Amino acid sequence: MPFLSFLGATLCAAMPPVLLLGGLFFMLRLRGFLFVHPTRVLRGLFSRKESGSMRAMLMALGGTVGVGNIAGVSLALLTGGAGAVLWMWVCAFFAMILKYAEITLAMDTRSPDGNGSYTGGTAHGMRAAGWRRTAALFAVLCLGYTLLVGGAVQANAISECLFDCLRVPPWVSGALVVCLSLPVAVGGGK
Repeated sequence: MPFLSFLGATLCAAMPPVLLLGGLFFMLRLRGFLFVHPTRVLRGLFSRKESGSMRAMLMALGGTVGVGNIAGVSLALLTGGAGAVLWMWVCAFFAMILKYAEITLAMDTRSPDGNGSYTGGTAHGMRAAGWRRTAALFAVLCLGYTLLVGGAVQANAISECLFDCLRVPPWVSGALVVCLSLPVAVGGGK
């Protein structure tokens, strides 16, 4: 267990500088495209020619905005005070260009699936770049996160909040989450 604690602490300490440097790299590489051409970005997003652009952006944002943005912000304010807001804005400024680069890469490397739709994503882009093993590892890690961590963290945050505020037992909030998410899981996200 000490090794896992050390690994977790090391990764937590290394991640913010890596993300900030990555954001700075893409900001310089793309010559600040988001800030120099905001109308072009918005026009491309709402264009009729690219009807899938809005859907792709909303799916990407849906995968990005989650428990980290809800429970994480409140935890940051609780532990770091008002100064945490400044650092969240600084990180968001550089992370925004990372998200733009990720979505642009996914849109650029997508391929038709034969049914009139497209398939793509980060692993698809890695595979298109020739990084097949990295793409496979990334896909397996994303699947493991989705099955083991993703929903559990969000359900736990919901149940703790409902218990602390309204004294709703955790099994009731768990059943509520299952009932709300079951139609999406069974019927698909169409």
